[in-house]
Amino acid sequence: MRITGFRFIPYRLEAQIGDTIVWTNDDLAPHTATANEFGWDTGTMKRNQSAELVVTADIETAYFCAFHPHMTGEMILV
Repeated sequence: MRITGFRFIPYRLEAQIGDTIVWTNDDLAPHTATANEFGWDTGTMKRNQSAELVVTADIETAYFCAFHPHMTGEMILV
């Protein structure tokens, strides 16, 4: 997963339970990936930093950036 141009790329990702999702911030601004109901959060990722999240059966699948709430994404569990 990339964070580029104030967007999560891709917007929608497919994941399975046990997968590790890695976001990498390509922007100058800091970003997070934060569950809509705040069940998980990557913490702040500065430029060129990455964060990981392991997919669980009860994971919240919709997320946004806490600094830039217009940035949204979603996971589809397959």
